[in-house]
Amino acid sequence: MTELCVEPDFFGRVEPGQMIYIPNGWLHDVLVTDDSASVTWNFIHAEGAAGFRQYLAEGPEGDSEFEILQYFRHLAGCPDGGAMEMVAELSG
Repeated sequence: MTELCVEPDFFGRVEPGQMIYIPNGWLHDVLVTDDSASVTWNFIHAEGAAGFRQYLAEGPEGDSEFEILQYFRHLAGCPDGGAMEMVAELSG
């Protein structure tokens, strides 16, 4: 399994009554330590699909965010593979 070697850009705490917005394209991991509610919408929208395919086609190996994407794909049970395998999955 891939090990992450990237430090987060942000580490913080959301207090009761507060919320956090994570912009499109920001990879993230959240630890919940108390009762909470979250609204999540994870997908590659048609508007961003062409840009994502281009990113993959340009060979992102070595990019720390691509490393994180591979890590989470592995955790989700997706087959291990490089960027071109992901392009094929998107086109499939």
